[in-house]
Amino acid sequence: MPNMTIKDIARLSGCSVSTISRVINDRPDVRPETKEKVLQMMRESGFVPNTNARQLKIQQSRSLVFVVKGTRNLFFSDFLVQLQRAATLYGYSGIVSYLDENANEIDAAQKILREIKPKGMIFLGGSVANFQQGFANITVPSVLTTLVSDELDFPNLSMVGVDDRAAARTAVSHLIAQGHRQFSAAPPPVTPVGCAASAHRMPWRMPGSPLTTGSTACPTTISSLPTTP
Repeated sequence: MPNMTIKDIARLSGCSVSTISRVINDRPDVRPETKEKVLQMMRESGFVPNTNARQLKIQQSRSLVFVVKGTRNLFFSDFLVQLQRAATLYGYSGIVSYLDENANEIDAAQKILREIKPKGMIFLGGSVANFQQGFANITVPSVLTTLVSDELDFPNLSMVGVDDRAAARTAVSHLIAQGHRQFSAAPPPVTPVGCAASAHRMPWRMPGSPLTTGSTACPTTISSLPTTP
């Protein structure tokens, strides 16, 4: 019998569709004689259960989506490896979605949610403006990494960020301890004015210390590391 369905098996065997489903899923709450009757009917009719849909549902129910903004960030590559390991350790499968640096990560997340039903989402990189405008439509628990903002207040959003100032202070403290006094900071491409401004905001900037600007780096000389109040 071609194109047999679960409803056909139910009709031929005189059982309900839910009973056929329990037999297919090998549930224990089916009487042995009923189970054998259904299996015999399936064998005689050549019925093969479609396990693809069931398997997809299982995978989706145990999946986490990692939305990665920017494909050239080496930090994200190492981060992803650890996230995948942690997901596997707890019985989840990780689905990675790579986005262009200028893409809207919230729009991408909404499209993913329409296609599958993951347990949660982890955003590697993101924009405060994008989250403000669209995250209210994201219904699953989510984590935004590398960025922490007081402007984002959603009950299903957690944030994990890097304390850049503390990290910079630690790095410079180490260099000063090694006897170095001249440093160059290389922020993302900005104008010389922006470069100078960023250098003035750096935690090791000493009042009155020499400062010159350049197109790719902000050299400065440090006499000692200021203490944090």
